[in-house]
Amino acid sequence: PDAGVYAPVPNLVPGILPFFRYWPESNGEELLQNGLPTGAAYHRSNPTRRVQEDFGLARFDYNLSSRDSLSTSFTADKGRRDEPGDTPNFVTQVNQSLYALSAQETHIFSPTVLNIATFGYSSAASDQQTPPLEPFPENLLLMRGEKLKSPGSIIIGGGTTTAQTSGFTAPNGQNLLYGRRRQFTGANDLRLTMGRHNLSLGVWFMRFEHTSFSAGQNNAGTVTYPTILALL
Repeated sequence: PDAGVYAPVPNLVPGILPFFRYWPESNGEELLQNGLPTGAAYHRSNPTRRVQEDFGLARFDYNLSSRDSLSTSFTADKGRRDEPGDTPNFVTQVNQSLYALSAQETHIFSPTVLNIATFGYSSAASDQQTPPLEPFPENLLLMRGEKLKSPGSIIIGGGTTTAQTSGFTAPNGQNLLYGRRRQFTGANDLRLTMGRHNLSLGVWFMRFEHTSFSAGQNNAGTVTYPTILALL
């Protein structure tokens, strides 16, 4: 064959070679096509998936008087998961927490009139990021900034996101993304008993706050190439 057709471009290839750090060094057999090398090989590993969760519950009941009683409860649930990515050079760190507080005060006005006041608060939060096991030099990051420290995704022979099939396993680094939710509720119920009839009057209030930042795809940058030769 004409050597010019297959000649590499020496002034471009050395600049891209450091980006192969996005993938682990192969330790398995090379993939061949029609007996010819394809530039791909297997990497076999057995990374650890770590999960931790802590849960707590507290309750307090108190009779203020013969007509008043108070009860409160508090629950907390906090967990963390470190999950290896599709390429073992990256690990997805997920932190989740949930807190809930409730209180109820009951007052007896008379044998036929009862008042119940309740209050509730809940907070849920989750954050996630996929950093490399070892820090990357800044010149290998697709997006750079004070808080942008994770490499992005290099897709070869596939779609524009790591959620689609590609010819090579795509590294999927992610910078920090998170979501927060807080909810406040309050209610007051007045209940009256008149012979065979019951009457209930009340008011209910809720305030909901939600904050989210970034997304799980492409927040560290993505580049796509049709073939490994195009990458080189």
